[in-house]
Amino acid sequence: VCGLVALYFTRTMNFLEGIFRKLQGRYKKFLLGAAMLSLLIYLFPSLYGEGYDLITLLLNGNGQADWDTAMDRSLFYGSNHLLIYLFLIVVFKVFASTATNGGGGCGGIFAPSLFLGCICGFIFCRLWNMYDVLGIDIKDCVVIEDSINGLKAGMASGAHVIGLYTTCSREAIAPHCHQVAPNIGSITTQSLINIINT
Repeated sequence: VCGLVALYFTRTMNFLEGIFRKLQGRYKKFLLGAAMLSLLIYLFPSLYGEGYDLITLLLNGNGQADWDTAMDRSLFYGSNHLLIYLFLIVVFKVFASTATNGGGGCGGIFAPSLFLGCICGFIFCRLWNMYDVLGIDIKDCVVIEDSINGLKAGMASGAHVIGLYTTCSREAIAPHCHQVAPNIGSITTQSLINIINT
């Protein structure tokens, strides 16, 4: 899924940058970028900035009521169409990023790619859980992760989370998982079976 989103993002960005390159003069580029950003941010306030607030909300939200606040101040406010809203954010984030860069602003591609990865992961998880794909309950799954945000995502999914303290200290990892381990080699097949059976 993320590979297709990356392909879409790259090709669309290249196409839109071509449009900005054809414009003569800084002011025309600025006006086009400003118009695009103004419209997009009005329709989807979550596109403003780097998206850290939305990522934090999706990772730390404890249910639908929390996640629905992502649509506050948007045309989707008060509706229960969170996944549609997030899908549209994935579609239009490339337009906002290109408008920023093409209009003369200081943007980038790294932060938007992290933002899109988080949104796509959330959409994938929600659809997986809503439609019970493969008949596997998320509570019967184990996430093994060493990054704080990965641990938070695992906890938000409802899976059992084992935190590896390979890149962060044990003290930093422990609050974000059910169990800690020094490395992947210390986790045995039997310990995973025991976790799933409890």
